Amino acid sequence: MIESKTYHGDDLCQILFDANLKNTPLDLINEDINAVRYLKEYLGPAGLNANYYVKESNYVSIDYLTDYSFYYSKNFVNYGNKCVRLHFFNSKKNKKDFDKDFWDAVLIGNSSDTASSHSFWEEDYLGFIVVRPIPKFMIGYTILKHYNYRKDVKTYDPARNYWGIKPYYVHVFGTKVRIESLAFLSQDSNVAACATIAIWTMLQRAVEDYYINLKSPYEITKDSGQTIQNGNRIFPNSGLDPGLICNSITKNNLAPELRPFIDGDKNLNRRTKMIVHGYSRIRLPIIIGMNVQVGKHATAITGHRLQEPVFKAPAKKRFELYTPKKKDTGLLPLRSDNMNKFYMHDDQWGPFSRCEFKEGNKISTSWNRYTKETRMGEIMMLIIPVFQKIRIPIEDIEQYTFGLHNFLTKELSEAIRGTFNWDIQLYFSSDFKEEVRNSGAFKPDVPNQLDFLKKLVTEPLPKYLWVATLYADNHKMMYFVFDATGLRHTTSLLLAFSYYPVLMDKFVDRVNELKESVQHDRVAKINLEILFQDSIDKFIEKISWYKSYL
Repeated sequence: MIESKTYHGDDLCQILFDANLKNTPLDLINEDINAVRYLKEYLGPAGLNANYYVKESNYVSIDYLTDYSFYYSKNFVNYGNKCVRLHFFNSKKNKKDFDKDFWDAVLIGNSSDTASSHSFWEEDYLGFIVVRPIPKFMIGYTILKHYNYRKDVKTYDPARNYWGIKPYYVHVFGTKVRIESLAFLSQDSNVAACATIAIWTMLQRAVEDYYINLKSPYEITKDSGQTIQNGNRIFPNSGLDPGLICNSITKNNLAPELRPFIDGDKNLNRRTKMIVHGYSRIRLPIIIGMNVQVGKHATAITGHRLQEPVFKAPAKKRFELYTPKKKDTGLLPLRSDNMNKFYMHDDQWGPFSRCEFKEGNKISTSWNRYTKETRMGEIMMLIIPVFQKIRIPIEDIEQYTFGLHNFLTKELSEAIRGTFNWDIQLYFSSDFKEEVRNSGAFKPDVPNQLDFLKKLVTEPLPKYLWVATLYADNHKMMYFVFDATGLRHTTSLLLAFSYYPVLMDKFVDRVNELKESVQHDRVAKINLEILFQDSIDKFIEKISWYKSYL
């Protein structure tokens, strides 16, 4: 008979010990399994604050069943093919009232027509942990809500962005429940090491696109193309190198972009921030290779924390004389520089595990947080999975934007009050149009603004766009929109516009003035066209795109 029990964090080890059919010693669960330490805190008062749980026995997990049929079923010891699923809840009610709500919700179902039942599943249900019957690597397919699942919970942080999540429809005793999260799976070094689990995590989100196939860890390891070159066996698996990770991503109809980092790169953490933030809007988890306390390790980045930069003297008016005082660092000022941490599904710890950026291009991971280890980790590489049509990497847009930044700083700094900084992100074109449409910057009751909005939302654009947004302090000033599906080393700028027409007028007028001034200076004209990566006339046409509407 299914029954609920009161949950206390100190009981988690015993709960897992029983659910694992006692295949793992209790002391080992308590002392040596990192994921248990992490989940204690994640489900504890400082996290999701679970206070009830329900045990579901004889649960069939498709991921474990696939691995079992290929690998574990061939063991002499019969570990079994069924799992235990533990459901967790957060309720303000006592045990008796909670039981009544639980059974009412199970029997009535989850329908908006039954407000009390719907509220129970939406607010009180936190998710589940599948416990596999194998020794040590017991934490199986797990879906738990993230810390920002509701704005009224104490863990909510508006600066935190979990972009790698998706809606799951979980069936709890016949009731369909919606949870926004990303599935987690702990490492199992028999059929899958950390890199395989990182790929599996990425595919959990990527499978939302119809041509991506979701595979089990065993299938990912097998399909990676790994061959026996150094005497090591494929199974049990000791890990995949970057080439095999990229090969596995390619076999799943995605394109990998590998970014190996060189020792001594002074901008290593800064470049990581730019890449993580830049690719976050396509919502595919990014695989990161790190050198941590236990050696080389791979995880999947699923979110980050980014605060708006703080300026000492925020501008009150956009168009006043301004003299830049900030020291020139020789780097493009990016809003992603304000990222202080990212969140990753770390198969050795748990879902949405924090990783903080530290001085000297170091990072602090869960090994620093939950153990006595003081040595910081380092980022070794990033592998960004992208859709096949995306051909232009962020570095190309960064380089082009750096030229624009220098040009605008020189030519328009007296027209704009505020510190120039940039945001470079990869968009679905439909998402970008929706963002502009919902910005509130264009008033439908103002005829020329309505005409501009109509023009923008109906403009034929490629499916994927790079957008470089110029800010003055925290105010959006200009958009430069690029074709992310175009050819490298050619012009990819499609159009530019601003919420401030007078600013675009100044920009266009200044480029026209320069055009006139270089008519008889061939070298100056070539330099200007190199900067714009286009003829001057075509560039003017692109930045004048807005003119007939505003």
